[in-house]
Amino acid sequence: MYLIIPLPIKKHIVFCVVAILATINFAWAQSDSLSPKLLNEVTIQGAGNNKQFNFYQSSKLASTEEILSRMEGVNLIRRGAYGMEPTLRNYSANQINLSIDGMRIYGACTDKMDPVSIYVEPINLQGISAAHGAQGNFNGSSIGGNINLKFKAPSTLCHTQYLTQFIQSYSTNNQALSTSFAFEKSGKQNGFRLSGAYRKANDYASPDSSIKHSGFEKLNFAASYQQVIDSANQIRINYLGDWGRNMGYPALPMDVGKATANIFSITHLFQSKAHPTFSTETKLYYNSIYHQMDDTHRENVKMHMDMPGYSHTTGFYNESSFGFKHHKLLTRIDGHQNYLKSEMTMYPPLGGPTMYLQTLPESYINNLGFAFQYQMDIRANYYMKWNGRVDYFNQYVLNGIGADLWGGMGFDVTKNKVNALKSLSWMHCFQAKKGISHTLVLGYAERLPSSNERFGYYLYNPMDNYDYLGNPDIKTEKSYQVEYVLRQEFKKLQWSFQPFAHRTPDYIYTYIILPKEYSMTYGANGVKTYKNISYAQQFGAEATLSYRFTDAVQYRANFKYIYAETQSGQALPWVAPFKVQQALRYLLAGYQFQFEHSYSAAQNRINKDFGERATPAFNLYNLRASKSFIHKKHTFQGAIAVENIFNKTYHEHLDVGYIPRMGRNFSFTLGYILH
Repeated sequence: MYLIIPLPIKKHIVFCVVAILATINFAWAQSDSLSPKLLNEVTIQGAGNNKQFNFYQSSKLASTEEILSRMEGVNLIRRGAYGMEPTLRNYSANQINLSIDGMRIYGACTDKMDPVSIYVEPINLQGISAAHGAQGNFNGSSIGGNINLKFKAPSTLCHTQYLTQFIQSYSTNNQALSTSFAFEKSGKQNGFRLSGAYRKANDYASPDSSIKHSGFEKLNFAASYQQVIDSANQIRINYLGDWGRNMGYPALPMDVGKATANIFSITHLFQSKAHPTFSTETKLYYNSIYHQMDDTHRENVKMHMDMPGYSHTTGFYNESSFGFKHHKLLTRIDGHQNYLKSEMTMYPPLGGPTMYLQTLPESYINNLGFAFQYQMDIRANYYMKWNGRVDYFNQYVLNGIGADLWGGMGFDVTKNKVNALKSLSWMHCFQAKKGISHTLVLGYAERLPSSNERFGYYLYNPMDNYDYLGNPDIKTEKSYQVEYVLRQEFKKLQWSFQPFAHRTPDYIYTYIILPKEYSMTYGANGVKTYKNISYAQQFGAEATLSYRFTDAVQYRANFKYIYAETQSGQALPWVAPFKVQQALRYLLAGYQFQFEHSYSAAQNRINKDFGERATPAFNLYNLRASKSFIHKKHTFQGAIAVENIFNKTYHEHLDVGYIPRMGRNFSFTLGYILH
């Protein structure tokens, strides 16, 4: 297979590769060992950490989406200043599995305004892990991989300790106020943690104009309690709540008037004393999501509409870990039931009776799955790992208005749609000399069509200006995958290079079925639906580079590139161009400075069927500084940042509607920690 690089970005890739090789040669003599790993994981800075920012977390009040955007292989689909949707490489929506603490959560919005990542604030987040392709199917079936947000839990492994944290931030561009707090008590027998965040922002300004309907307001609260029962057993109870109001989405025809999420879980942890390598974790969970789209603040609305959505999920999982000499086995049994419904009520402008329909009919998804990870250590520097998963899914629509609408088109959607999904991957990892590790991964995966793709009823897509109907007979997507990871670590330098190639049979694509006079949305171009095409294919690579010049000066960079097309050579939608994100940090007399640069190449390989336009290249520069003052048990922190220093007008290729991003912005942060 060949990696095809469009000419406009070749010179940038050549420059980056030359820079990496030059730095590697400079540090070759300082080789150190590297433990091979494929899972990309970011640990969020804890309350007691005196550093205000790092490469991934630009500040302690950086949003979860901002942290995700700097991870290898992750990009964001942006519809507004809030609620950005993560993608893994060019996989999105139902092609990836986005979870919190291993729990399945389904968004309630048919326009994808409510990705799971918006419900966890950094103040209640322990870390984020991302695994690509079939390697990421331990928590659930997908073809693109898994992003798991790990909830921060109290400690029960030490003597009694108390910790209090408060952070306040203000941004000048959109007069954004962000506040967060955390209180934690930990001890040998029990521990609890309370945390919360409040964010309120007005419309932001691009370098050229104010972006209407881009403000938002949200409140987030989390509570966790952990109790030691005996030397082998513990119980943990978690609650996470998120409430949003008047959240603007300038790229869409409607905003969000109200959105709520309530997420509950209870977990039993067991660690065998007789067999220290055996442990289990069993979780029961429930989550309820409500999302109400609103157009009352929009001008020139032809017909006012209310569009609420509902999602309720109940589930469980049991994870068990076994170890014996050179063998490690991790198993997972899980199941969940999800209820989904989206409604639309239309109010004629000249009076008369209101009109009602279900844009996503009342439907259920039932699932039962089993997964395993088995690792065999052949030698100290050589191991193999197998990952596998099987899933049983049952989808159906309840009798009622939604089913009747589909019945009028000749479909009986109340019949069970049963799918048995399977995935399998094999990893070969070898630790060579001079700190080099080689990892080869082969995989196969399948994914379930989403409820939108099967049962969506006249869902509007502003990108191509078409209404969409689902296809109840759509087949599952499959994916054959190969990846290679080359890593090396020295005392001062670490680098990695990870090329990949995926082929996706039965790729779900769209096509026009009805002209514009049959569309429901005023001014839409017509009606589309979904079909399976022969295949699509994706090629690309990620690279990382980290160099420590001195204890005071450090450099870090990420490189991302994707090339994706259908079997006929048509570019796939939502494919980000070549991107570089880099940061240089300098410590001086207790002060921390960080200079950041982001480069995004032009994207001229576009999918016109999807309404995409070419995106120009841009460079973006940020500067941050902070200082911590410590007095006994008290830590005071201050930070200042200027983002988009040169007030550049730009947008990312994955920005819906290509709305300009925020112009120059100054932010100020104050923090206090009591140990």
